[in-house]
Amino acid sequence: MEAISLLVPVVEYTIKPVVRQVGYLINYKSNVQNLETQIEELVLAKETLQHRLDQELRRGRQKIKADVQKWLIEMDEIIANAKQFLEGERQAKKCLNGFCRYHPNRKATKLAQIMVIGKGKEFPSVSYSTPPKDIWTTVDFLAFESRTSIVTQILEEFKKDNIFKIGVYGMGGVGKTTLVKQVASQAEDEKLYNNVAKVGVKQNTDAKRIQNEIAEKLGLKRFNENETEAGRARFLSDYIKDKEILVIFWEELDLEKLGVPVGMCKLLFTSRTKEVLSSKIGTQQDFMLKVLNEEETWNLFENTVSEDAVKDPDIGKVAIEVANQCKGLPILVVTVAKALKGKKLHSWKDVLRNLKLCGGDELEKAYSGIEWSYNQLVGAQLKSLFLIFGMSGGRYYHLNYMLKCTLGLSLFEGINTMEEANDRLHSLVDKLKDYCLLLDTNEDGFVTMHDLTRDVARKIASMEGHFLSKGYGDEFKEWPTKEVLEKCTMISLDEINIPNEELGSPELQMFELHSKDKTLEIPPHFFMEMKQLKVLDLTNLCIPSLSPSVQSLSSLQTLCLDQWELRDLGIVGELRSLEILSLMFSKFKQLPKEIGLLTRLRLLDLRSCPELEVIHPNVISSLTRLEELNMNNSFNKWETEEANNNISLGSNASLSELKHLSNLTTLGINIKAAVQLPFNFFNFFYDKLNHFKIFIGDVWDWDAEYSTSKTLKLKLSQTNQWDQEVEDCKRMKEIVEGKEEQLVDDPIKFLGLRSLTLQSLPELISFSSNHSPLVASTSRNPMQLFNDKIVFPKLKDLILSSIPLNELWDGQLSTRLCWIQNLTSLTVEGCDGLTFLCSSFMSMNLFVQLKRLRVRRCQNIVEIISTEEYGEVKNISYMFPKLETLVLEALGKLETICSSASYIEFSCLESLIIKKCSKLGPFIIDPRMRQNIVDTAGHHLFDEKVGFPRLEYLVIEGLHKLTTVWHIQRAPDSFCKLTKIQVISCSSLLHILVPGILKSLHSLKELYVEDCESVEVVFKVEGTSEIFTNEELLDGEEPHVFAHLKSLKIHGMDNLIHVWKDNSNLPGPVFPNLEILKVKKCDRLKNIVPSDTSFCNLVQLEVVECHGLEHLITCSVAKSFHQLKSIIVENCQKTLEIVASSDDNENIDEADANEIIFSRLKDLKLCNLPNLKGFCSRNYNVKFPFLTTWSATNCIEMKISIDGVLQNDSKHGVVPR
Repeated sequence: MEAISLLVPVVEYTIKPVVRQVGYLINYKSNVQNLETQIEELVLAKETLQHRLDQELRRGRQKIKADVQKWLIEMDEIIANAKQFLEGERQAKKCLNGFCRYHPNRKATKLAQIMVIGKGKEFPSVSYSTPPKDIWTTVDFLAFESRTSIVTQILEEFKKDNIFKIGVYGMGGVGKTTLVKQVASQAEDEKLYNNVAKVGVKQNTDAKRIQNEIAEKLGLKRFNENETEAGRARFLSDYIKDKEILVIFWEELDLEKLGVPVGMCKLLFTSRTKEVLSSKIGTQQDFMLKVLNEEETWNLFENTVSEDAVKDPDIGKVAIEVANQCKGLPILVVTVAKALKGKKLHSWKDVLRNLKLCGGDELEKAYSGIEWSYNQLVGAQLKSLFLIFGMSGGRYYHLNYMLKCTLGLSLFEGINTMEEANDRLHSLVDKLKDYCLLLDTNEDGFVTMHDLTRDVARKIASMEGHFLSKGYGDEFKEWPTKEVLEKCTMISLDEINIPNEELGSPELQMFELHSKDKTLEIPPHFFMEMKQLKVLDLTNLCIPSLSPSVQSLSSLQTLCLDQWELRDLGIVGELRSLEILSLMFSKFKQLPKEIGLLTRLRLLDLRSCPELEVIHPNVISSLTRLEELNMNNSFNKWETEEANNNISLGSNASLSELKHLSNLTTLGINIKAAVQLPFNFFNFFYDKLNHFKIFIGDVWDWDAEYSTSKTLKLKLSQTNQWDQEVEDCKRMKEIVEGKEEQLVDDPIKFLGLRSLTLQSLPELISFSSNHSPLVASTSRNPMQLFNDKIVFPKLKDLILSSIPLNELWDGQLSTRLCWIQNLTSLTVEGCDGLTFLCSSFMSMNLFVQLKRLRVRRCQNIVEIISTEEYGEVKNISYMFPKLETLVLEALGKLETICSSASYIEFSCLESLIIKKCSKLGPFIIDPRMRQNIVDTAGHHLFDEKVGFPRLEYLVIEGLHKLTTVWHIQRAPDSFCKLTKIQVISCSSLLHILVPGILKSLHSLKELYVEDCESVEVVFKVEGTSEIFTNEELLDGEEPHVFAHLKSLKIHGMDNLIHVWKDNSNLPGPVFPNLEILKVKKCDRLKNIVPSDTSFCNLVQLEVVECHGLEHLITCSVAKSFHQLKSIIVENCQKTLEIVASSDDNENIDEADANEIIFSRLKDLKLCNLPNLKGFCSRNYNVKFPFLTTWSATNCIEMKISIDGVLQNDSKHGVVPR
């Protein structure tokens, strides 16, 4: 026993390690194979996570979690190391000493173990929400010293612990807003603060709005309607404390009342006067923003109007004077410069004359310049729209509101529909932006106007249209006189007391009154004398009902009662001329029957009226001229069609009433449950609605913004309702729960569904089955995704992603599957349970309308079309008869598209993309020959069994099994329309174009070849390793000329020695129309083109990282470059000269033989050519008569004279200065 105990440590420390090493050696092959499998599985796991992450990020306001980011980076490194290891092993196979495999074998085992751990990592969530970022549009902020120094000083001051409030002041138009935006942008770029929030305050100091805006900018949820002001303030204050936050304001405010704790965050204010900052706001440091100096003014002016505009000698002199007259005011510089774009000299002189009339008053000059821009507006509509913007209350304008006003005023002539009016409005707004009279904001659908521009607009409106305004700038301090009111055509009032009398404005066309004063009352006879009034906007009033005098407004077309607390709306029914009625954000419980009398109504806006519970039956159906109905986040108590037909049951409107609105083009509604939907509801509206936002169910975010103009969201239930967007439901087993007794004879029909996406449903067993969801499918009776229990008569687009089913379609091929005949687009990706896509019968008889087919990342698909599953189908002469695009990507086990003994033609296919299908062999394979294929034999992709008469675009990438693309025998008339070929990373490929295919490629325009490591020669007359081969020409075949080839690009060909060899009497391919030739990263390349080739139409020649090249071209080839405009040569270590000094075909005794003229060359770039001696060392004159740009970088051996002439060894080339 003692002897045995003595042997234990010997075994532990000597025998066991040896056994372990021997085990490594014995299992070497299996370990390496296991590593390859683990790589594939880890790549798949990474792609799945990345796909999930991409979806999260596409939703906006999401950032990737740190642990997820770290895992992705680590997995990339592991995958790269593993691939590098496997490549090293392939190179080391010649090693005969088995024990030299020990360390690599152990490494393979360790790498595989790491991958198993890595792919097993689970992430419950992959992203987190972030606050919305402001878009700091500072396009007019040029790096002027007068501005950048202030930005730097502000940021430096804010870095001090005791500085919390800083102010920027300066006259209107000097650029305060642009400067603080730059402060914000730079603070974000330098990550100085957790959040930067910009809060627009002017015109609307409503605490609730400002608090909501601050909350949104900080990434918080909007406050509840019932939340008190103090409660909101406490919440904001608690959140802001102890966080690095910068908040920018444009006005003095009671910060503590808002919930912005002074001393706990950084605050930046702007004002026109220092007194407001220091006395009222209490800033600790103030910066005065002065006008631009003369040089800065000119730079801004020239940059805005464009340098070309001032190159004209006559205009240039006037331009300098115009810029000087702008007196350094950026708003004036930019406005005048943009208005002068493209103008002739007389316009320049005219604006200069106007600016000079203002003398030395900067503000007066700004007003004059803006007014001049206004006078340049073409058309009364555009000028009127500018004035309407200027007179409307507020700093920001919602284009939806402006549409209501302009339509009410009948501004647009020749417009018949709301859609046309909306297009016209946006077109005119774009023109005002071009003149800088309107400005973009960070929010879609909103524009703004600079303070000075608004002042000018109101000044012009007061003179031309008798405009009256109180609110912004307090244009008048007391109620105007009767004489003034009688002449007014537009009035805009904000927060003003109204006298108890008639307004007395018979010419008035538009009246705006905004007020939060709960004591405000409108006199009973206030509107009596407004016979011409067309637009009435009474926003945010707290009066229970409208003044009785409203019914005298016989010309009224637009009525806006937004943000009201209303009790009685019945009087609105008397306004029979009304076309637009807006009640947004108002509080009322029922829409009265009298609204149904407004038969001329074209737009009804009931958005965000959550208290609305009653809309009487037949009110909506009476509005037959309605074009827009907006009810999002509002009424949702629609009656069912059955209840609506039963007088005793129906007390509310039903959705079937919408069918009476034949002019409806825009619809926004909420539907509480799909049971409220009438029969064929979507079919009725699908073709006529241009814009819709329809939410079905009670789980949607009504206030969310959607980029598309057509949004439909539906919530699933367990009856015949469906959801168009089903994704990331980890436990979902069925989309619609099937009941055997219900579904056998009564299939569920989705009559209006055009598009369906099912994604990331790992437990899904069927769309709907008559089996229990708890019963798994068996190999004998696999569960299909679609069967005859579900019908989609109008489905056109189908996307299936990451679904585990073994089959997609019911094998019984029921007539109810005929809905597949309407599919035009099918995408299947990440469905690893599939071994094939469909049967040959389906490809011929059901997929008859399919135009786009994409199959990606299905790891177990062996073939796309199966002919064995249901028995061999005879005479397969076609499949997918209308298919135009076919994409096959990352199908690791795909061997062929289809097994067939007969010829198959893809008669409509135009685009074919095949990537990362490493085991793919012949496109169509004869089943009788399938078992005889040996892996070591040569493999082709296309042969005589498949035809592509209309194919235009071909991409082949990562097909490592192929040795050639085309078999020497091919189908006639195939590939004759092919214009673009890309061949990438096909490691075994020896040939791309073979004899017999060359004649067919007479339409080829672009050829791109990359990373095909076995190819040694691009064009070669004899031999085997080539991209093109002319050897063994077929009987009667002539050496080919690629008459239409315009672009040839070769990249990353490690073993390429020649683009083509000049070693035969047979001419190589000639490219009479080649325009672009690019060769990159071909380290062994010796030459690009032979000396007997002409490139008379070549425009661009680029050679990069070809370290084996000693020269680019020969003299004879250089002389053919009649159209060459650009030469780029970079990182070619052995290059001695651009044009070879030796040329056997060249006879220098001829008179002009010693001259080479690059007659059209404009750009010449030579970079990192350490051995370059010169352009051509032979006794040649090399001339570049039109060279405009040339650079030489790190060409240490090349000689250049002091006058810029490129020197050769024996003679100077002529390079113009």
